[in-house]
Amino acid sequence: MKIYEIRLTRQAYQNLMDIRDYIQNELLAPEAAKKIVNELEGAMKSLATMPARIRLIEEEKWRRKGIRRMVTGNFYIYFLIDEDSEVVKVLAAVAAKRNQEAFLSDLEQ
Repeated sequence: MKIYEIRLTRQAYQNLMDIRDYIQNELLAPEAAKKIVNELEGAMKSLATMPARIRLIEEEKWRRKGIRRMVTGNFYIYFLIDEDSEVVKVLAAVAAKRNQEAFLSDLEQ
């Protein structure tokens, strides 16, 4: 079985920190913040095996770029697969309730 390396973009890392900070400081739920970030990190790590099990997103503009979206709780994890280098590039983690099209327009690739 092929094992992929997981790489987070700066934006994806910052998204995790923003999610943690919002839940911890705005919602005053530090334990929930830790749990959610751990769940998101675990989901990202799970992409090391069979990342193509997650289908391409439906929005054609981003589908053509090979972007996939994994659902984890109330969050989406956006990523690309580079088969040649066996790398999964995590682009972002975002709350599902956000405007996804606007968010996708700002993605680093």
